[in-house]
Amino acid sequence: MPLVKIEDHVEQGLALLLSQYKDKPRIAALLSSYLRRVQELETAIFDVLIKRLIDNAVDEQLKVIGRIVGQFNEGGWDDDTYRLFIKARIRANKSNGHGDDVIDVLNLVEAADFVLSEVYPAAMYVDFETVTDADPMILMELARRAKGSGVRLQMLYGDHDVGVDAFTFCTGTTELASTTEGLGLSDASTGGYLSGVLE
Repeated sequence: MPLVKIEDHVEQGLALLLSQYKDKPRIAALLSSYLRRVQELETAIFDVLIKRLIDNAVDEQLKVIGRIVGQFNEGGWDDDTYRLFIKARIRANKSNGHGDDVIDVLNLVEAADFVLSEVYPAAMYVDFETVTDADPMILMELARRAKGSGVRLQMLYGDHDVGVDAFTFCTGTTELASTTEGLGLSDASTGGYLSGVLE
């Protein structure tokens, strides 16, 4: 049953007076003074209840909800974006560890197309078909929380086309395009590591 705010306690109270008291201004004034306090209390309680709901919370209220569910505002997001990550964290916290749970969590925060593949005996691969706008580390953290214990999870993200350039290399956080260098040597003198893969 949805919450309904009563806005007319004074009017309702006066309407309930017995007929012999209806035309008595002093009784009406006394009753109205009490009912106005009831109305103020109703308004205050209703604000406390409503502002604790995710869809209505802003600023500090939203941060409190985020702390409760374990989702901090890591990306400095605005309230609307933060709200999505909180909902995704709640969904991840309630996960049963199935592939559908991981899909639901990622769909809540990311509009990019992706495919989740489950591989026997206990592995999942998430391959983003389009470039993801969200921080892949945060996506991976949410997906890890949603997956089952003991299930390997690997995420491939970024602008990649295996049929064209096979790998994207990077040193640190800067991507490199190289047709002559392979994966890095053990002494790190050449090459790089496969970027766009999290595990």
